[in-house]
This record gives sequence, structure tokens and C-alpha cells, in this order.
Amino acid sequence: MSIRKFVLFCIWALLCNVLSAQEPAPWSSTFSGEHNCGFDDMHKQNMFNSYYQNMHDDMEQKIYMRGTGDASIVPKPDNGETLTIPVVIHVVHRHDTPIGVSENFTDELLQAYLDYVNASFRNDTGIGYGNPYAGVDVGIQFCLAQRDPDGKPTTGIIRYADDVLTNDAVEIWSGPVVPAYQWDPKRYMNVFLVYNITGFGGYANLAFVHGEPYDGIVLSHWMYGSTWVHEFGHYLNLYHVFEGGDYGICPPNDYCDQQGDLVCDTPPTQKHREYCDQVGLNTCTNDLADTRNENVLYFDTQDPIQNFMSYDYCRSHFT
Repeated sequence: MSIRKFVLFCIWALLCNVLSAQEPAPWSSTFSGEHNCGFDDMHKQNMFNSYYQNMHDDMEQKIYMRGTGDASIVPKPDNGETLTIPVVIHVVHRHDTPIGVSENFTDELLQAYLDYVNASFRNDTGIGYGNPYAGVDVGIQFCLAQRDPDGKPTTGIIRYADDVLTNDAVEIWSGPVVPAYQWDPKRYMNVFLVYNITGFGGYANLAFVHGEPYDGIVLSHWMYGSTWVHEFGHYLNLYHVFEGGDYGICPPNDYCDQQGDLVCDTPPTQKHREYCDQVGLNTCTNDLADTRNENVLYFDTQDPIQNFMSYDYCRSHFT
């Protein structure tokens, strides 16, 4: 091998090393390691707790009554206003991990992930093909907090060197990292980026726990942007598209606004992990079981494997 070829080979090898060390691109919706969401385990276990169950049932009843036009529950009028949620990202990293390596994301990369979340909720992901679910701009956006709880300026990105809590584990309500570093959850959306979560890629509770010591979103550093969107969805009270079902089991759909994921334009689907080449897959045939006007499905529809709230590796849109 000539010296020139040897030098070029070394440069190529160095570049491969550098590129392979970069964090996953936030706009990618493809496989980023198994995304096991901790929501199901936490939710099912906590439903045996009367305090949790009462909060859950109360919120779901209010949402249902709002949907029926109950005059006693008046929603905020849709005047085109965009609601902005202040976010604080807590980067909990290992002591020997400098900024830009592994879980210690740079500010620029964290902003890129948040930009992707915003684009997803605004139905503007920039993906080449259109949204197959005819999604809309929900009028919600997320921005990094500009003031800390004491009113002092902040970037909204706080870093902690913690070899213990960067390896998080779900303990009924949440993992220990949430109450340890959480800012006032009534004033901020708390997002925690950690090295690893035992058994899960991320987790969040539903909206009715806002303000509680376990209110927050926790994400393993190796998850793609689609997982961030997925967990932000739970935070805003979205269920998995297969809620009430499982592997090989279809969720009930006799009352689409009271069963499954409670969203009538999401077709029933079994729980599965499919790639984009399975667009067209249809595992459930009870799409039309609900014969009321609330059911907006007019024919047996393919599984929503592109829906952010699925477990599939083709997630790119909301309905």
C-alpha cells in the first residue's frame, strides 16, 4: 500500500469512528434500538391505587363530557392561538462524560430534538410524503425555559454529573431521577435525559399527574426523536394506539371514544413492531364495530404503523 493510500485509509477510518460516535439524528423515525415504553407498566400497576385511579377516571370523564358538548365543561375557545409550554431539559450524565459524548448531548442537539417534537405536533415534519392520517396543527409548541424558578435567566438546559441516577429505573410512579432534579412541575415541563433506563427506552405519566413529584418525561440517550414525540404524547394524555389490546389481541371498538386509545380516527390495531415495508398491514377487523356518528372510519383501515403512539419502526405522524 502506498503512503498516500495509507493516509487516506487512516482518514477514512477516523471519520467512521467519529461518525459512529454521533448521537442519533432526531428527525429519523427508523429503528433506534428497542423502544419499550414504561407507560404501560406504570399505568396498569398504578390503576390499583385508588388515588391514581380516581384522578385518572375524573380526567377521562371530563374529556368525554367535553366531547359530548356538555355546557358545564367549557373548553378554551379555538381562536388560532398557539399554546407554548416551557421546557427544562435535565441532562443527567456520568461524571467522566464530556459534553457532546454519549448521554451528555450538546445544547444544539437538544434543540434539534425539541425542534423535531415541535414540527411533529404542528404537523410539519418535513417528511417527503404527506401525512396519511390527515393530521393537523394542534396549536401546541414547546420552548426551552428562559427563567429558572427564582426568576433568573436560564438556557433551559441543566446538567448534573450523577453516576447513580443517570441509570434510572421505574419505581411505581417514576424513576428516582424525576423527584431528585425536578423543577416546579406546575410551571415547567420536566424532561430528563439519562444514560439508561432499566428495561425501557423512555416513559411518562398521563396529564392528570401534572404537578406531582413524579411528573416528568424520562428518555434514554439512545432513543430517536420519534420516541421523544411518543413520550411527549403521553405527557399530553395520549395512549398507545394499541391500548386495550396486545400482541395478537385487538382492542375493543364498540365505543371508540371510550375504548382503545380513546381517539376515534385511530383504527384498532394489535401491538406489534413493524417496519415501513409493512404499510398496509391490517391486524384488526373491528374498525366499524362502533356504528355511532362518533366513529369517523368508513371502512376497515390499515394499522397505524406510522403513528407516533405506536411501537412500530415507521413512526412519523399523528392523526
